[in-house]
Amino acid sequence: MSVIETSFIMTDKEYNSGIACEEYNGRYALVACNEGRDGKIYPRWCYPSKMEDGKSTPSARPLPWKIPIGKNIDDAMETLKTLALALTGGSSAGNPSSLVSSGADAHQPPPAGPGVDDIPF
Repeated sequence: MSVIETSFIMTDKEYNSGIACEEYNGRYALVACNEGRDGKIYPRWCYPSKMEDGKSTPSARPLPWKIPIGKNIDDAMETLKTLALALTGGSSAGNPSSLVSSGADAHQPPPAGPGVDDIPF
């Protein structure tokens, strides 16, 4: 079994899609994948665009749809921890690339304005 098949995490059961971890040339990435009817995991492919003469044109060669997460396993783990903190509304002190703002908790609804709770009937 490949690394993609053993690390696949289904995120959308309706479309059998998800993500998998991949290591290629010592670099780690999350790869968008789909589970086929045969049960095999297939990476999604994309055609990255490039600028030529002021126009964006797709490349001739497709590449797997990846998000790089680290140059080594330690960097990849730190990136995933930072992402988990961002998703849970935590903060990553001292990390300038943190996705979390230092403002109010994003999961809290905005405070009610004046008169919102006063129903006129």
